[in-house]
This record gives sequence, structure tokens and C-alpha cells, in this order.
Amino acid sequence: MSKKEKVPESVLRCVVALRSAKSDNDKFASLFVVTKLIKADECDQHSLKLLYDAIGFDFLNRLLKSTEVPQDCPPFIYKSIALSIVSCFCSVPEIVESDSILGIIPVLLDIVSTSDTDDMEDNLMLVSDCYTCLQAIAFFESGRKALLTKGCLLKLTEVYVEEMFRHDQALQLLVYITSKEGKQLWAGHEEPFKQLLNRLANEFNGDTTEKKFELCKMLAVFLANSPRLPVVELQKEDWPQHTLLTLEGILCSRIGTSQRDSALQLISRLLELMGIGWGLKFGPNPRQFLLLLVNLACVEVRMKLEDRTLEQAIESADILVACYSVVELFITFMTSQGFLDFDAKQREQAYCALKGAVGSILAMLHRTDEESSHEWTRPVNDRRTEFVCASIRILGSWLAEETSSMKEEVCAVLPFIITVCSRMYEERKLGSISDMPDPLRFMLPAFCHLAAEDAPRKIMLCQKLPQLLYDYLLYQWGIFSKWLALQPTVAADWLHVHTTPEEDDVAEANRPESESAIILVCGVFMNLAVLEPELVATDVVFAQLLKFCITNLPPLVHRQDFIVLLGNVAVLGLLLLRHHTWKYAQGDSAAFRYIQGTVSFLWDAHNSEESCDSLSLVISLRYKRDWPDLAELWFLGMQGLSNVMGKLDWIVEFIVDSGWPHEMMKSLSRIVAGAIDANTRTAYEDFLCCLLRAQPDKVKAVILENREEVYEVWKKLRYTYMTLDGPAANLLSALRKHNYTIGLITNGPSRSQWEKIVQIGAEDYFDLILNNYCATVRVEGEDSMFTLPEYEIIIEDEKIEPQTGKLSTSDEAELKEFEKILKAKNPTFQNDESINESLEESVTDVKEDKMFLKFKEKIDSYPDQVLRTAIANFANCVKPGGLLLIDHRNYDYILNNCATPAKNIYYNSNHIVDIKTSVLCVNRRPTLVTMDYIMNIPSMGIEHESFRLSYYPHRLDEFKGLLKEAFGDSCKHTVFGDFKQLEEITDPAFYIHLVEKLTE
Repeated sequence: MSKKEKVPESVLRCVVALRSAKSDNDKFASLFVVTKLIKADECDQHSLKLLYDAIGFDFLNRLLKSTEVPQDCPPFIYKSIALSIVSCFCSVPEIVESDSILGIIPVLLDIVSTSDTDDMEDNLMLVSDCYTCLQAIAFFESGRKALLTKGCLLKLTEVYVEEMFRHDQALQLLVYITSKEGKQLWAGHEEPFKQLLNRLANEFNGDTTEKKFELCKMLAVFLANSPRLPVVELQKEDWPQHTLLTLEGILCSRIGTSQRDSALQLISRLLELMGIGWGLKFGPNPRQFLLLLVNLACVEVRMKLEDRTLEQAIESADILVACYSVVELFITFMTSQGFLDFDAKQREQAYCALKGAVGSILAMLHRTDEESSHEWTRPVNDRRTEFVCASIRILGSWLAEETSSMKEEVCAVLPFIITVCSRMYEERKLGSISDMPDPLRFMLPAFCHLAAEDAPRKIMLCQKLPQLLYDYLLYQWGIFSKWLALQPTVAADWLHVHTTPEEDDVAEANRPESESAIILVCGVFMNLAVLEPELVATDVVFAQLLKFCITNLPPLVHRQDFIVLLGNVAVLGLLLLRHHTWKYAQGDSAAFRYIQGTVSFLWDAHNSEESCDSLSLVISLRYKRDWPDLAELWFLGMQGLSNVMGKLDWIVEFIVDSGWPHEMMKSLSRIVAGAIDANTRTAYEDFLCCLLRAQPDKVKAVILENREEVYEVWKKLRYTYMTLDGPAANLLSALRKHNYTIGLITNGPSRSQWEKIVQIGAEDYFDLILNNYCATVRVEGEDSMFTLPEYEIIIEDEKIEPQTGKLSTSDEAELKEFEKILKAKNPTFQNDESINESLEESVTDVKEDKMFLKFKEKIDSYPDQVLRTAIANFANCVKPGGLLLIDHRNYDYILNNCATPAKNIYYNSNHIVDIKTSVLCVNRRPTLVTMDYIMNIPSMGIEHESFRLSYYPHRLDEFKGLLKEAFGDSCKHTVFGDFKQLEEITDPAFYIHLVEKLTE
């Protein structure tokens, strides 16, 4: 039997009549016949489609657009007829999704948004028909897309907020579209969304009928799909507080199950948005109500899960998810100061309730594991999968804070959890479904804690969790890297820029979730690196992980606002490098840049310059905000770096060349007693001990160069250590040599004794730093040690003290001693005047160089500035009319690009195939540039070998300033770039300074 034969006879007659109509008047006449002949129960979708095609959309479109109406008829009469006809066919998907119907959306929206005008008073049915059509269109995904494209969101919001005619239908339509489209729907429309919330919340709070609970459900839908709103702004509005108090009244009353469920769903969404701490500010007894709420949620979870299968639990999924949210929020709240304000009985009550709820979740997951034969193959968009993931999320939140209870139950379900996490991650990588749950992300904090315990760690290793986490790390790093590449570079003074709390909230919300995921993965691997050394040394996953850290740390060093992520990657790499030092014995350029970045992270953490008096060692401003997350990392990093120094000589050489040990001693010598944390002091001492143990000769030179600082450090520390325990004993053991005899005296050496010890080359100088006693040294067969000290080259701001002409006490003593020697050895020098005259006569023939004397007076305040001293000597040696030619690399280009310029007159060898450049920054200031030259010389059998050179990065303007300071205005100074005029070359490799000293 054909479709045509199934169509009722009355429908066929009407179709023939409509198709045979010659004019619009004939079509109207036929439509009247349709209403007479066809009954509603006779029309299925196929019959409706035949009738719609017979009427034709062209006819309907003419009615919608017509502005001429018969006399004495309402102006919207034709539109009303057309929409009444269209609304009759809205049950047919083929018709609703057609381009013709979607094309009339603007007309529909214009009508509903003008429903309060005087012209519409007699056309109320027209508005109702519009909503019927809009609701039918919104039912389909293509229809919702068309509605949003035409601006329905803002127009419907306006209708509801302004309480226009049929605004309740506009609200229902908004609720439906929001529930289908999710959080991204309102992104970019935050202000209209807040207006909508305010209007709906006020209506909910003021209603006293059964409609109140319908409004409750609608408000919960909007809060569940809220865009990112700054909490600070929401706290300024009244509706959140009033809504919370209304819900408190409902939940404390005798109500039915469905009403209680609606209230629980709304309050869970409200607290998700505002936070539990906010909820404690309102009401007559907020703590008691919060305990009531969490107990109610926990009881609901147990009732819905205990002794039930997954299929049975799914029937109550909506209320369970709301209760899950309350439970998760309170678990997090338990770690805050606010929870400690509860009395002991209240805290115990809350803990027991939460433990019972989590226990029921564990039991449900265990039953599900057995029912699914220890696998999970259900589709990712299946409600059962979503519910299992939600349950894993709650469990992860609990285990992140509490791992001491229910250990056996956790271990029993752990393999199933890892299986689900792995399955969901694999589906997530495919990207087939948006807003897919990520249970692995939820479990990362728990894995951090579980990895520290033997039983769960063995299960995790058995389930190949390290490989899963490494793949997940690469996935999240890819997301983070793409996001980071689009972000502007943070200014060097970003910490000093004043921002409002609202701006801070927005900035924090805009940071990618992948950042925190990477940090948590690093935490899991750190625990494994410490507790499973054999696995770390042999498993290929950890070798790949080390390579990841080495490769990806350098880009983070120059980002001022990702210090926690930088610290995690740096410290994890150190823990892994300890077991793979044999691979990096030569210190290739990648490993060198990694160590450079790690040293920068550790070095920058403390300084004395940012303290109020420069006499205390304080946490750097860049680290201060995140120090609770960084403190443990810093101590672990200092220990990790100490562990690898003894195996890799090039690391020690770099650390010494960087000037960090000198800065350590300089800072420790400057700070006052008690102005440094004891643990921090110990960390520095242990580090210096390991540094000296690794390369005594290299470090000894640093100590000799900085003997003044060493002496000052010893003076401060001798009253701190009362025994030779701990680091002091370790260091003493490391430094004591077979050819020295150590004797202890009570008060320690004077400055003159100290100088004598240094001059004779005593190698036990660090004993004087770390013990409350001093070592007197007897040298057996040791020659005196005189070496030319190395200098650290630093450009920094100067503070020139005015010369008072008054000698220090030590200088006066030395002058008096010198006069005594002169008088004893030469009787002619018996009075001060004769001495002065003789000395003046000896220099009368020396022509005074005023510029040199002025420069010398300036550098006398900083006698260790070797570069300035050298330049001053050059300036003094050059005669009037003479030339000084001096060059330096284009460090401006290097610092801006972290690369060297292209081949040039200085660098044109075909044997140099590459130069890898890295920059060490301390306190956001370039301190050392290192270049690794990669060289190939086939004729000599040299292939891909490298050598390394390090320099202080003098910028062009700084170097020009040094030359001007030394030569003054009596010179002609010309700068060339690779022996060309500067305007002839872009980015030269070298700057050449030609200074001509003019004749007077």
C-alpha cells in the first residue's frame, strides 16, 4: 500500500484545492475549507507535509511581509494568519529545519521584542504563535544555531528582564537553549546574563506559590552554565545573599522530596559560584546551617548509592551530582582556616559524614568494576560514564586531603580508576566530544599522595601509570604551549603594577587549566623519582621525561608570571638528572641551558636588596605571592643541585663562573644576625659544602677572592653553631686535609690573624665560617699560595659616598705604623713637615691628568670593578692625539633574541656550523651569556664537537657610558658595526669603538 493511499481522503481533497488556487483569495478560501474538512487526529507528519507544500511558503511569506491590510482590520492581521498557519506545522522536523522557516526568525524576534507596544494590544495571539514557532525551532541543533546567529539571546533576555508580554515563555526558551548549549553560550554576554540572574533570583525570592520551585530549577540551570564572572563583582550584588537565605529557610522547613532536591541543586550551584567561605557570612547561624547542608548531602549520597547498582544510581543522577558538588566543596573547605574556627565536635561530625559518603562511593565503584569485568567500554557520552567520572572526581578530591583512612578500599578500586582515566584520556585526545570529563585531571592530586605510600604506588606502577602520566604531560604541555605563544610578554616591572581584585580574578581565570595539570603531574613524578630510584635509572619513560624537562625549561625562564611551573619543571629535572648523569657528562648546549635556568630559579628566590634595610635576606617579590607553593620546591632544588654537582664537573664550573657563590657569601656577610631563616641558612651552607667537596681547587679560589665576606660570615655564624653537628661537621670533614693540624680556641681569630691564615694558603677556611670556634692552622711543608684572582664583571647602580677626608681607625693605625718605620730607618725624617715636603718634591714633575683623577676618585668607591679600572688605565695610557680601539659583541641583539647574529667578519668560518646561545638572568637582570660553538672539521676527524665561551653582556649604551666616563668630553668617540657605519648595517655581530683623545 503506497503512502498516497494511506493519506486520508479529506487531506487529499484539501491538497488538490490548495494547489488549484489561482490567486491569494482562492488560497484563503481553500484554507477555510481545510479547517472544516480535516480533523486534528487525522493528520500525521506526512499529511502535514503535503498540506504545507500545497499552501506554499511563498504565500506565507507574502502574508508576513504585507503592510497593506483591509480597512478596519488590525495592522498585523496578515502576519497573525501566516504565523497561525506556520505554528500548525511546527511538529514536523523537515518543515521546521527548512531554510524557509529559519529565514523568518528575525520576524519572530521582532514581534516578541515589541509585544508591549500599543499596536500589539489586539494581537496577543500573534505573540503566542511566535513563541510556538521559536520553541519548535530551538528544539533542533540547526535551529538553535540559527536563533543565536540572529541575536535571540539578547532579545529574549530583554523581554524577560523588562517583563514584556509572555516574558515567562521567553524565560523558558532561554532555560532550554542554555541547558543545551552550555557555558560557552553566555561568553561575551556577561552583563545581560547578570541582569537575567538578578531578575530571576528576585522573582524566586519573592514568590510564595508552587511556582517558586519551578523558578528554583531554572535558576539552577543558569548558575550551572554561568560564564566566568568575577566573584568580587557578584559579592557586591544583593541577590546571591537573599537567595542563600531563602534556600536556608526552605531546607530547614518540612518539605517534600522533589522540593528538597530542587533546593539542593540550586544551593550547590550557588556555592560553586560564590564559595563556602562566602556562605559563612550570612544568616543567624551560618556554621550550623553549613553542617546541616553537608550532612544532608552526605546522607543523600549514601541513600542513593549503598547496596545499589550503577543502573539504579543513575536514576538519581541529577540530585547525586548536586550532592557531590556540596561534598567536594566542603572537602576543600576542610583545609582552610575557616574550618578550624569550627569547634572540635563540629569538625568531627563533618569528617564522619564525609567519610561515610566517600565510603559509599568507593563501594559503588568497586561493584561497577566487578560488573564490568575490570574494563570500561561504554561510550564516553553515556550517562553511566559521566556519572562514574563524577564519582571519581569526588574520590580524587578526598584522597588529595586524606589518604590515611579506607586504605584497603582505595587500593581495591585503584586499578579500575586508572583504567577509566586511561580510557577517557585516549578519547579526549581524539577530540570527538566537547566538554568531555577528565577524571585523570581530577585524580592527579590524589596520585601525588598515593605515590608516597608503598601499597598504592606498587599498584600504580603495575598499571603503567608513569607511561600514562608522561603521555598526559605531553598532551597538556601542547595545549599550554599554544596558549602561551599567543600571550604578550610580561613587562619586567609587572609585579609593581597596581591591579584591582577584579582584574586579578579575571587574570587568574584566564590562565589555562593545563598549567595546574602539568604542575600536578610533576609532583607525582617527583615522588616516584625519590622513592623508586632503580626504576628512574632504568625505565625509558623517565629518560624521556628528563629530556622533556631539559628541552622545555628555558622558555619558561623568561616568563615572569609562571614561577611555580618553572620551579616544578626545574626541580623534577634535577631529581631525574641524578640518575642519568652519565648521559650528560659533556654538558651539551641543551643541558647547559637547563642548568642555567635552574640556577636562575634557585638564585632569584632570596635577596637582601628588597629588604627594608638591605640587612635581611628576604624572599624575592617575584616569589613572595607563591612562596607557599615554592618553599618546598626551593629546598628540594638546592638539595637536588648539590647531588648532581659531584658527578658533573661542568655544572660546578658554571656555578662558580656565574658568581652565585660569591653572591651567597656577600649576602650572608651583609645581613644581620637572626635576619635569615635557619633552614635557608642551612640550605646555603650544605650547598657550599657540596660545591667545595665537588671541586676544592675551583671553589678555593672563590673563597680567597672574597675573604672579606668570608670573615664577616664567620663572625655572624660563630655564635649560631654551638656544636660540630649537622652541616658544620659535614663541612669540617670535607675540608680537613691531612697536612693540617686543627686546634680549637675560644674566641676565634682577629682580622690580622684571619689575613695571615688566608695569605699562607690555609685550606680549612670554611671551618671558620660554620663553627662557633676558630681553627688555628699549622702548615706542614706547604708553600705560600699567591694567585691572580678572577673577578666577576657586573654592571649595577652605584651609590657613591661623599669623601669626608677622615681616615678609618685601621687606616690611621697603618699610617702611624708607617711613620714609625720611616723615622726608625731614616733619621732625617723626624718631623711631619719634612716628610710632606720630600713627598711633594718627588711628584712635582708629574703632569696632573684631571679626568683620570676624577675617574679614579669615582671608582675608589668600588675597587673591585675590574672593567672600569682597566678602561681607566687605557684612558690614562693613551696620549693626546692617540687612539683606543676596543670592541665587544652585540649583546643587545643577543639579549633580545637569545641568539647570535648571522655570519660576519668575525664569524665566517665554514667549520662553525652553529652557535647555541643562552642567557643567565638573576633577579630579571642578564648576568652571563654563554655560547656553545658547534664545529665540524672533516679533515681532522672532528665532527659535531663543541666548545663553550661565557661573557658578561655589555649593552651598547652601557659600554659607551663607561668610555665617556673614563675619557670625559675631551675625546672623539665613533662606533662601528662590523667595521661599517652603523647606518649601513642591521644587527652587527660586534660593535667597534674608536676613541680619539683630543689634544688640549
